[in-house]
Amino acid sequence: MLNDAYSDIDSEISSTIKMNRQALKLIRNSRNQESLREEGRQRSLQLYLFRKYEPRSERSVQQNTTNFLCNNFGDFVTSHLSKSHVSSSKIRSPQRPQKPLASVLAVLPF
Repeated sequence: MLNDAYSDIDSEISSTIKMNRQALKLIRNSRNQESLREEGRQRSLQLYLFRKYEPRSERSVQQNTTNFLCNNFGDFVTSHLSKSHVSSSKIRSPQRPQKPLASVLAVLPF
Protein backbone atom coordinates (compact mmCIF):
# COMPACT_ATOMS: atom_id res chain seq x y z
CA MET A 1 0.00 0.00 0.00
CA LEU A 2 2.78 2.37 0.87
CA ASN A 3 4.57 1.39 -2.32
CA ASP A 4 1.43 2.17 -4.29
CA ALA A 5 1.23 5.61 -2.67
CA TYR A 6 4.88 6.29 -3.49
CA SER A 7 4.35 5.04 -7.00
CA ASP A 8 1.35 7.34 -7.46
CA ILE A 9 3.28 10.31 -6.09
CA ASP A 10 6.24 9.45 -8.31
CA SER A 11 4.05 9.23 -11.40
CA GLU A 12 2.36 12.56 -10.51
CA ILE A 13 5.73 14.21 -10.08
CA SER A 14 6.95 12.75 -13.37
CA SER A 15 3.88 13.90 -15.25
CA THR A 16 4.13 17.36 -13.66
CA ILE A 17 7.78 17.60 -14.65
CA LYS A 18 6.93 16.54 -18.23
CA MET A 19 4.14 19.12 -18.43
CA ASN A 20 6.43 21.82 -17.05
CA ARG A 21 9.12 20.93 -19.59
CA GLN A 22 6.57 21.04 -22.40
CA ALA A 23 5.30 24.38 -21.14
CA LEU A 24 8.85 25.74 -21.01
CA LYS A 25 9.49 24.51 -24.56
CA LEU A 26 6.33 26.23 -25.76
CA ILE A 27 7.30 29.45 -23.99
CA ARG A 28 10.81 29.34 -25.45
CA ASN A 29 9.49 28.59 -28.93
CA SER A 30 7.00 31.43 -28.79
CA ARG A 31 9.72 33.81 -27.58
CA ASN A 32 12.08 32.60 -30.29
CA GLN A 33 9.37 32.96 -32.92
CA GLU A 34 8.56 36.47 -31.70
CA SER A 35 12.21 37.46 -31.70
CA LEU A 36 12.61 35.97 -35.18
CA ARG A 37 9.55 37.89 -36.34
CA GLU A 38 10.93 41.10 -34.86
CA GLU A 39 14.32 40.45 -36.43
CA GLY A 40 12.60 39.80 -39.75
CA ARG A 41 10.65 43.05 -39.42
CA GLN A 42 13.85 44.96 -38.72
CA ARG A 43 15.62 43.40 -41.70
CA SER A 44 12.64 44.07 -43.94
CA LEU A 45 12.56 47.68 -42.83
CA GLN A 46 16.30 48.07 -43.39
CA LEU A 47 16.06 46.47 -46.82
CA TYR A 48 13.08 48.64 -47.73
CA LEU A 49 14.87 51.81 -46.67
CA PHE A 50 18.05 50.75 -48.45
CA ARG A 51 16.19 50.02 -51.67
CA LYS A 52 14.13 53.18 -51.39
CA TYR A 53 16.91 55.68 -50.79
CA GLU A 54 20.45 54.38 -51.22
CA PRO A 55 20.69 52.84 -54.68
CA ARG A 56 18.38 55.29 -56.34
CA SER A 57 20.27 58.34 -55.11
CA GLU A 58 23.61 56.71 -55.90
CA ARG A 59 22.45 55.68 -59.35
CA SER A 60 20.95 59.09 -60.07
CA VAL A 61 24.20 60.84 -59.08
CA GLN A 62 26.17 58.52 -61.35
CA GLN A 63 23.67 58.95 -64.16
CA ASN A 64 23.57 62.73 -63.77
CA THR A 65 27.37 62.87 -63.77
CA THR A 66 27.56 60.69 -66.85
CA ASN A 67 24.89 62.73 -68.62
CA PHE A 68 26.62 65.97 -67.70
CA LEU A 69 29.99 64.75 -68.94
CA CYS A 70 28.53 63.35 -72.15
CA ASN A 71 26.49 66.47 -72.86
CA ASN A 72 29.12 69.04 -71.91
CA PHE A 73 32.43 67.51 -72.94
CA GLY A 74 32.12 68.70 -76.54
CA ASP A 75 31.16 72.20 -75.39
CA PHE A 76 34.11 72.25 -72.99
CA VAL A 77 36.54 71.17 -75.70
CA THR A 78 35.06 73.68 -78.13
CA SER A 79 35.28 76.56 -75.68
CA HIS A 80 38.82 75.63 -74.68
CA LEU A 81 39.96 75.33 -78.28
CA SER A 82 38.36 78.65 -79.14
CA LYS A 83 40.17 80.25 -76.17
CA SER A 84 43.41 78.74 -77.46
CA HIS A 85 43.02 80.79 -80.66
CA VAL A 86 42.18 77.79 -82.77
CA SER A 87 40.13 78.91 -85.70
CA SER A 88 36.50 77.93 -85.58
CA SER A 89 36.74 76.53 -89.10
CA LYS A 90 38.74 73.62 -87.72
CA ILE A 91 35.92 72.80 -85.31
CA ARG A 92 33.11 71.19 -87.24
CA SER A 93 30.79 70.03 -84.48
CA PRO A 94 30.57 71.31 -80.92
CA GLN A 95 29.21 67.94 -79.71
CA ARG A 96 31.90 65.81 -81.34
CA PRO A 97 35.42 67.13 -81.96
CA GLN A 98 36.83 65.89 -85.28
CA LYS A 99 40.40 65.65 -84.01
CA PRO A 100 41.59 62.46 -82.33
CA LEU A 101 41.01 62.51 -78.61
CA ALA A 102 44.74 62.27 -77.78
CA SER A 103 45.52 65.50 -79.65
CA VAL A 104 42.60 67.27 -77.98
CA LEU A 105 43.70 66.12 -74.54
CA ALA A 106 47.28 67.24 -75.27
CA VAL A 107 46.01 70.81 -75.69
CA LEU A 108 44.00 70.83 -72.46
CA PRO A 109 45.77 72.21 -69.36
CA PHE A 110 45.60 69.29 -66.92
